Amino acid sequence: MRRDRDLEQLTGLVRTFEEGWSHLDFALLESAWGLECQHLYYLSEIFPPPLRISDEVRHYWEDSQLRLERIPVRASDLYLSTVGRSTSVIAFLVHTEAVLKGFDVQGFCPLGTGFRASAICRLHRANWRIFRYVESPLAPLACLRRIYNQIVSIDFMTLALWDRPELALEA
Repeated sequence: MRRDRDLEQLTGLVRTFEEGWSHLDFALLESAWGLECQHLYYLSEIFPPPLRISDEVRHYWEDSQLRLERIPVRASDLYLSTVGRSTSVIAFLVHTEAVLKGFDVQGFCPLGTGFRASAICRLHRANWRIFRYVESPLAPLACLRRIYNQIVSIDFMTLALWDRPELALEA
């Protein structure tokens, strides 16, 4: 069935996203993109202005490769929806952990973050390609809650919440 093939290809785009970033293989990452599309839009969480032409996207990836030692990327909670015959929407959560180049590993703790990603894909020559992509960071309060929750020891958390389950915070 076409729908099954479409869902398989769309899921494959997300896996290519994970693999491309995790291995800093931007040729692989580019294979998931329709960079030739005239309506290209790429909004990164860390690079404020939207990137609208393929050279800008490639420059962003090249710059990332110069700055990153490694960055394992995991996508989860994948949502796929086809909108007509040649357009689909993908939404997913992304978790990354990064080590930046130029930092002494003993004196530097790797960075980790999570964000939401959404992509609009188009069917191009029988293959789905991303042509609109947006990363959305979590709200500041959600980020602070995660930071503060990580500071509290498990022993204290267990003791503090033993008789007060209504105080338990979401992870």
